[in-house]
Amino acid sequence: MSRKKIILIALLLVGLLVFVACGDDTTDDTDPNGDINGEDLGDENGEDDDNGVIDDDDDEDDDNGIIGDDDDEDGMYADGTFTGTADGYGGEIEVEVTIEDDEITDIEVVSHDETEGIGDDAMDELKDRVIEEQGTENVDAISGATVTSDAFLEAVDDALDQAADEAND
Repeated sequence: MSRKKIILIALLLVGLLVFVACGDDTTDDTDPNGDINGEDLGDENGEDDDNGVIDDDDDEDDDNGIIGDDDDEDGMYADGTFTGTADGYGGEIEVEVTIEDDEITDIEVVSHDETEGIGDDAMDELKDRVIEEQGTENVDAISGATVTSDAFLEAVDDALDQAADEAND
């Protein structure tokens, strides 16, 4: 095969690759909040709501987790300190979750037998993330300490379930 034919075939292959890689973009440009191309569509009044959810703008959180959609006077959680447990990598993890005015204000690891320098560091980081997110739903496990992470989050959920049950009594 001549050198010109090899170059021509190589150029055709590169062109085909570019065509396939840069072809028609048929992906959905709607993000999880219902906004198109990352643009916030706001609520029914055209006001910026940062989440695509129409609410009643009272800035209170209710049982469905949407700020501004308060159906009732009671909060999602009862105030107090609630204990949760779950089985971790080294044994049972026990946490105390403090709730004030329907917000997680503190999480304390009461006891654990997790690996020093790995599991305990992961729980410290997760504690901050859970308080920042005000729940475990959007908090991912720490790489290298997955079993401990999952158990810590399960123990926090156990405590939050107790706080929710008490609020509903």
